[in-house]
Amino acid sequence: MPFLRIDASPTLLREQLLNDNVIEFYMRYLTSHLLPEADRQRCHFYNTFFFEKLHANSPLKDLIRWTRSVRSLFQKDFLFIPVHCGHHWSFLVVCLCGAGGYFREAPCVLHLDSFGGTFGAVTAARLRAYLDAEREARGERSGGDRFNEGNLPLYDVRVPQQRNSFDCGVFMLCFLRLFVVLWPRAIADFAMWEQYMGAGDLLNARFDIQRLILTLSVEQHV
Repeated sequence: MPFLRIDASPTLLREQLLNDNVIEFYMRYLTSHLLPEADRQRCHFYNTFFFEKLHANSPLKDLIRWTRSVRSLFQKDFLFIPVHCGHHWSFLVVCLCGAGGYFREAPCVLHLDSFGGTFGAVTAARLRAYLDAEREARGERSGGDRFNEGNLPLYDVRVPQQRNSFDCGVFMLCFLRLFVVLWPRAIADFAMWEQYMGAGDLLNARFDIQRLILTLSVEQHV
């Protein structure tokens, strides 16, 4: 578990936006402590800065450098991409195995946003172009075989919505945790999202993450 500086914890106070340091820490905690090894191999979690580069139209050859150490990327079932636009967090899940349930068994992309935002068609096309570049670099794409709206559609998932301007990061981490712990049942079951995400649970989530940071910080100094 990488060390998280204690000065990141004030962003976990009530009515504060979570920063990328906290988001990154909690994603790594999820993978190292909550996911069994077999499930861990089914997932890849992108860095919190990856989407910023994708959205800014960075050259595709630069984007694929972010995963050059990841073996068998397209043998994964899920690629998790944190989305940070302005001061708002949401996240994307590239379901290479299909999402099942309400969506489909074939590959697709899910967007989970606590502010009800929709994912733009231009950026979605950019994501597909990046995935094509990854496949080509790995020798896994041939001829005119490209991702498009038909074979890799994007769905905005119905999820509980925040009622303020500062809880997006907490919602995103709750969505992520529920997804990795409860899939595939949680993907399209809105009642399940609501059941696990009451107002008290969200407030507790801030305190739980803050307590986790403090505990691990002490342990790493022992």
